[in-house]
Amino acid sequence: MKNSTLFYNEEQVLERTNKRLDEFKRQSADQLNEQENLISDYDKLLKQTKLLVTLTERQQHQLDEKNQEHKSFVKIVTEDLKTPLVGIQDLTELLCNRFDQLPQERIIELITVIKDTTHQVFDLISQMICLNNIESNNINFNLAVINILPSLKSLIDEYQNQAKLKEITIEFDSIDTEYNCLADEQAIVKVFNHLISNAIKYSLYGKKLTIKLIQDDWHVRCEIQDEGPGISKEDQKKLFTKFNNLNAQPTGGELSVGLGLFIVNKLVKAMNSSIWCESELGEGSIFIVEFPKNLS
Repeated sequence: MKNSTLFYNEEQVLERTNKRLDEFKRQSADQLNEQENLISDYDKLLKQTKLLVTLTERQQHQLDEKNQEHKSFVKIVTEDLKTPLVGIQDLTELLCNRFDQLPQERIIELITVIKDTTHQVFDLISQMICLNNIESNNINFNLAVINILPSLKSLIDEYQNQAKLKEITIEFDSIDTEYNCLADEQAIVKVFNHLISNAIKYSLYGKKLTIKLIQDDWHVRCEIQDEGPGISKEDQKKLFTKFNNLNAQPTGGELSVGLGLFIVNKLVKAMNSSIWCESELGEGSIFIVEFPKNLS
C-alpha cells in the first residue's frame, strides 16, 4: 500500500514537473518571440532612421545647391552684367564728351565695341530667361520635320563679322541641298547660335572654325570644330552642367557664365536628339549634335 502511494506521488511530481517544464518552455518561447519582435521593430526603426538621415542629407544637398545657384545668379547680376554695362556707359560718355575731337576711325571702333558688348549682355539675359523657362517647364516644343540648312547658313553669315574681329575663318561644308530632320525650329536656332558663338569665343586668334552637315538614312549630324586650346577630360565631365567652372577661358575676354552648354543640352534632349564633345588638350574641340530624321 505504501509502495503504491509512493508510486502515485512520484507520478504526480513527474506530472507537475512536466507541466512546469512545458510552461517554462512556453514562457521561453513567448519571451524569445517577444525578443525577436523587439529586434525586428528595432531593425525597422534603424532602417527608417537611416532613410530619414539619407533624405535629410539629400535635402541639405539640394538646399546647398539652391544656395550656390542663388549666389551664382547674384554674381551674374552684380558682376557679369554690371561690368559690361559700366563699360558701355564709360564709352558712351567718352563719345558724348569728345565726339568732335575723335577721328572717325576711333569713333567707329568705339561704336563697334559698344555694339559687341551690348550683344554679349543681351545674350546673357536671353540665357537667364531661357534657363528660367526650362526649369519652370515653360517651353513648348513644336517638333516637325524641317530643313535645318537655311537656319544654319543664316547664323554662319551673322557670325562672320564677329569671327573677323579675331581673324577667324569660318568654313562651311555641306554636300546636299536639304537636311531634313525632326526638330523645333526655334530651339535649333538657339542651339546652333550658342555653339557657333562658343566656338568663336574659345578659338585662338587667326585660327579656323569648321562647320559640317552630314546625314545618313536615320540621322542629320552637325559638327562644329574649333582650333582652340581643347578641353581636359576632367572638364568634359562637367561641360553640360549649370554654372560650370572650366579651366578653358574665352580667348578675347568675352563674357561667359557657364549657362550656355547647360541650356543647349536641355534643348537638344527635349528634341529627342544627342549632343557630345570630342576634344584633346592642345588640339581643339568638336561639338556634335545629332538629330533623328523621324519619330522612329
